Amino acid sequence: MTQFCFYEDRADHEIGLRFAVASLQRQYPDARAVVFEPVVSAGLRRWLAQRPGIEVAPSVAAGVRGWDAKPHCLLALLDRGAQEAIWLDSDLIVTGDFLTWMRSRGDEALIVAQEPRHFPQQGTANRAAAWGFARGRELGFTVNSCVVRVTPRHRELLVAWARLLERADYRAAQKRHALDRPFHFVGDQDALGALLGSAGFAAMPVRVLRAGREVVHSGGLMMDPPAGRLARPFARPLFVHAIAAKPWIVLRKRGNERGFDWWLLRLSHEVSSYVARARQFREATGEPQAWLDHATFAGRMLRVLGLGSDWLRGLPLAAAMSVAHALGLSRRPPAVVAESPARTIDARPPDA
Repeated sequence: MTQFCFYEDRADHEIGLRFAVASLQRQYPDARAVVFEPVVSAGLRRWLAQRPGIEVAPSVAAGVRGWDAKPHCLLALLDRGAQEAIWLDSDLIVTGDFLTWMRSRGDEALIVAQEPRHFPQQGTANRAAAWGFARGRELGFTVNSCVVRVTPRHRELLVAWARLLERADYRAAQKRHALDRPFHFVGDQDALGALLGSAGFAAMPVRVLRAGREVVHSGGLMMDPPAGRLARPFARPLFVHAIAAKPWIVLRKRGNERGFDWWLLRLSHEVSSYVARARQFREATGEPQAWLDHATFAGRMLRVLGLGSDWLRGLPLAAAMSVAHALGLSRRPPAVVAESPARTIDARPPDA
């Protein structure tokens, strides 16, 4: 039995959860999923109650909030008898048959997503060492935990992951701005990457949803760079992930923020893969989602030039920003969205 789980405790991110659930159920109409509390609003609770196969369950661990709930949620599904438990971030849109892809990798393999490849401090062995573990292996990429597939074979890993997220040094780091945290304490996925890079779990098979191919990270000026876009015609993305700046927040800030940086950020979302895919699920969310109608002249022109392709329409902007960043000409846009009660992601183009 396969079960999915979601978690969201931020009122201004409930929109993403609606799109995630609606897209999962369109791909798999018989999917069974658990949304773990706290569910913030009565409106969302009513909407979830109308979705067949969706259950709202009590919180899995006292005092655990935000992304630190991931291992606890997955363990709860295994305790319920799931033979395959899949965590999906609430800012994902399902775009393909990912279950077939996952099952072809076998039930011994842990499946995770890949962080954007141009982000700094790539790797797993470096995180293992920073957490104090003996280095075991280098997977060659940084783990992104927007999607995590486990089976009962991975229970020991999940228990170890949950314990790391309870460590006092990690919890203390979570109270600081993300840019002020050590690279191995930024979030839950750094702890998971440390375990996978350690000697203790070096033998565990790991399969990855590759950034730009199986999972498209969409959100901000450099989250979906030209290299990934150019590979898209030869790939079939399974997920689009609204990483970092959330489009439903950025595109609703009309008139509230000014300046060229904000204009560029809004334009990048207007022509993003997430917004293009989200339009397909507008009616299923039960809300008007007016932010999807945000349109500038530049955005309309890019959409025309994109010939209906969500990866092509943003390519000119992504290429221009990549060149500007390489030449040191790009400026730092403001931080725009809290990823958890204690984390803020900066929207600036990351260092290559």
